[in-house]
Amino acid sequence: MAFAPRTLRSLLEMPLKSAPRRMQISDLKTLQVEHNKDTNEFTINLREAGKAVLNYEYLSSDLIELYHTEVPAAARGQGVATLLAEAAVKFVKENNLRVKVTCTYVKGYLAKNPDRDFIKQVVS
Repeated sequence: MAFAPRTLRSLLEMPLKSAPRRMQISDLKTLQVEHNKDTNEFTINLREAGKAVLNYEYLSSDLIELYHTEVPAAARGQGVATLLAEAAVKFVKENNLRVKVTCTYVKGYLAKNPDRDFIKQVVS
């Protein structure tokens, strides 16, 4: 499929969107993970960058599924998702829940940070 010359030229002359400004997190310890049991999510308020979230769902009274983690682009790669995963692991262990992990980030986190007590509670 060929573009008409005028269309191609107008596309090439369009200003590029700038990438989101990278948020510098100087100390992860200053970030606070909130657990909202009403919405089944762990969150971190990153002010102007937005909100980082790890979602879960109860499949039964003693079984949850960790299914999604998202960090705003401006704050990625700085350990924010790790804080969310750590909070979820702690919640599962403290409440003696079984857990199904379908979130690819949490799966990777567990592969790099195996926790015997937590792994005993994982179901397929």
